[in-house]
Amino acid sequence: MNTNAKYLEDTYCFQSNASITDMAQIGNSAEVYFDKTIFYPQGGGQPSDTGYLDVNGNRYEVSAVEYRDGNIVHHVIGLKVEDGLIGKSVVQHVDGEKRLKNAKAHTAGHLITHILEEMNPGLLPAKGYHFPSGSYVEMLDEKRQGNSEMLDEAMAKLQEAINAEMEIKAISSTFEEIEKLRPFLARYVPKDKPTRMIAIGNFTPVPCGGTHVSNTKELTGLVITRIKRKKDRLKVNYEFT
Repeated sequence: MNTNAKYLEDTYCFQSNASITDMAQIGNSAEVYFDKTIFYPQGGGQPSDTGYLDVNGNRYEVSAVEYRDGNIVHHVIGLKVEDGLIGKSVVQHVDGEKRLKNAKAHTAGHLITHILEEMNPGLLPAKGYHFPSGSYVEMLDEKRQGNSEMLDEAMAKLQEAINAEMEIKAISSTFEEIEKLRPFLARYVPKDKPTRMIAIGNFTPVPCGGTHVSNTKELTGLVITRIKRKKDRLKVNYEFT
């Protein structure tokens, strides 16, 4: 029973119907599985969505969501297996404010990475931490050509990209396509998750299963706070002001 990941289709969908396919009781909470979900599970450097379920007019908090063995598991406080809800339809409600905050942080990491690659083609995206607090990306720089003096130039190019109001699109892709466009990143693409790429303007797309805003204009207020070398990597911290 693989869950249909509807969050991949529309970042701005915060409410949807879904049917419960299975449940497991864990103390006062239940691990709930659905046929489809708009809740993003934590992973890829991005925190999970939270929100609540409307079950027969009653509200139950979704405190965390995770990806496990090809399925998306929702941790729901107060729901009980004995209530006989398997096969029943409920309404999923995602915390929209938190979703968009997370999506902005994730898209920001991608855009900064693209700009650094453009400035120095020898840099390769290696890691992203897209939690709204403490956000950063790391670029692999085996030749150690990059340096912390890039900050001013990177900020200027970042502002240009935001002002250009670039469209951001999700593209369905095969593993072969990813391997061709992003051979370095292809080795890290999970084989048990949906495959797609995210394209920002004319930058080379990257494989990603996270949520993203639809236009760079939504990244107004984004600033790079520090670029620091860490052995063979550049660590780039960023935040919204």
